[in-house]
Amino acid sequence: MTSKPPDFRQSMPKTTAFIDACRAAFGRESIDASIKMGMRGMGMFYASENGIAVGTRLPRFAYSVSGDDLMLIDPELDVGVGRKRRRSI
Repeated sequence: MTSKPPDFRQSMPKTTAFIDACRAAFGRESIDASIKMGMRGMGMFYASENGIAVGTRLPRFAYSVSGDDLMLIDPELDVGVGRKRRRSI
């Protein structure tokens, strides 16, 4: 006896609406290929809604950037806003 596959349109309506919009914008073949790769563990598709997750979650990145790293620099003063004066080369 085989179990019936879940009805994703009913259980994940926002996800399926987004997929439909992507298919309309980029073509069914391209989007379906990405979904199939994610379902096979290749990290091209992942969705989670209403406690249901499908596809392959991408790994988290090990590098992050904080707001302090995105500081503004005044080129005339060669000083970063909120930072110590930098030496000119």
